[in-house]
Amino acid sequence: MASNIPVISEQTLLDLAMQELGSVEAVFASGRLNGLSITADLTPGSMINTTLPVYSAPVVKYYRDTRFRPASARQASPVLLSGIDYWGLEYDFVVQ
Repeated sequence: MASNIPVISEQTLLDLAMQELGSVEAVFASGRLNGLSITADLTPGSMINTTLPVYSAPVVKYYRDTRFRPASARQASPVLLSGIDYWGLEYDFVVQ
């Protein structure tokens, strides 16, 4: 049964392997099937072929039941550190 899954924003091949095949181990076969590196940046809206054996049916069932779609490529916002511990003399902190 052919199964093409649309990619959502910030989703990785690893996310899709967990969601559709139930294991991180499936990322290698999925990458090979789709001609992608396992670390490739996926374009939202593109289709990924997941016509592979399911590694763990309970995991796949969990994702389907909860409708959870992992998207682990999200980048955290950088935290700008401030305060006396991070000030540099004559740069952030001027001695008068």
